[in-house]
Amino acid sequence: MWLIERDGHKIMLSVSASSILRCVKDDETRYAFGLRMPVTQKRDVVWEWRGDMDVYSHKARGTTSTAALQVDHVIECQLAEVAMARAMRAHNVTRIGMVAGQASEVLRGASNDVFNLNVTTMRINQAKKGPFVSAINRLKIDGHSLRRVSLKQMARMGRARWMVDSGDWDRVETAIEKSFDCVRDALVINTVDVLPGVETIVDSTADELHAILEHLDIF
Repeated sequence: MWLIERDGHKIMLSVSASSILRCVKDDETRYAFGLRMPVTQKRDVVWEWRGDMDVYSHKARGTTSTAALQVDHVIECQLAEVAMARAMRAHNVTRIGMVAGQASEVLRGASNDVFNLNVTTMRINQAKKGPFVSAINRLKIDGHSLRRVSLKQMARMGRARWMVDSGDWDRVETAIEKSFDCVRDALVINTVDVLPGVETIVDSTADELHAILEHLDIF
């Protein structure tokens, strides 16, 4: 992970994304491309947005100890970072300049907004990450992948199997679909007043993310 201080927080660009954006390895052009931001402080507003319900388990607010709860990114930021890196490479981004930087800001804002967050238990949050990590590891830099395996299959083969059996995994995938629609709508709104070229990268990132999720049988 690249660790870059920004506004007092460490923004981390995943290894998968940084390997695609090889220019990030140049100290002169290193830039805060990581999309994940701290979201714990958004817990109350996320509860409100979600109607006081964990959309993965369908358990109401107050039925689980607060200490056992975490704010989760519905669409994992690492997956969005891979999509962003692919889009930038497709548009020959070889230097980290103002256009690429502003595009990442727009994408970061949408990735950490309330419509891509959910308050859930630590157990669910940790189990959910495994299939996403497996999916990212199977995605090759050239855009192709190994034998096609759905996200649900990866969940069933790993520590998230209990979520498949309980029906929680189906609700995770439904939440991903809905979050993607909200993220895409937000990206359109937030590219109204941007530098030339930013909208192209942002739109391409949304297309890449859709393609990845489609490949994982989310759509």
